[in-house]
Amino acid sequence: MTPITFVRETLRMAAGDLAARPLRSVLSMTSFAIGIAITTVLVSMGNGLATAVGQILKSMGEGQIAVTPGRTTGIGGQRRSGRPIRLRYHDVENLKFPPSIEGVAAYFDLRGGGASSYR
Repeated sequence: MTPITFVRETLRMAAGDLAARPLRSVLSMTSFAIGIAITTVLVSMGNGLATAVGQILKSMGEGQIAVTPGRTTGIGGQRRSGRPIRLRYHDVENLKFPPSIEGVAAYFDLRGGGASSYR
């Protein structure tokens, strides 16, 4: 069978199938179109969301570093591993020593407070 004959036979069978089952053909084409439309909408929404989040984060303050309390590191089972580190208000004054930091401001959040620096 030559390639041209193969293509003709395939198209003839496809046309015959479409004519024999028109409702199935319409429903299949509709489902493909809906799937492509949904994919397009979701991809564009994802791109828009990424752009919006980037702009929000940039507007919050470029060059800011937030220091929050955490936990000590270490191998499990050691006495001091995993203990919480607390930041007190007087710790904010100690953060001002590097000359590269322009300003330090304490803030309070529900998880235990922290300090924020600018540049």
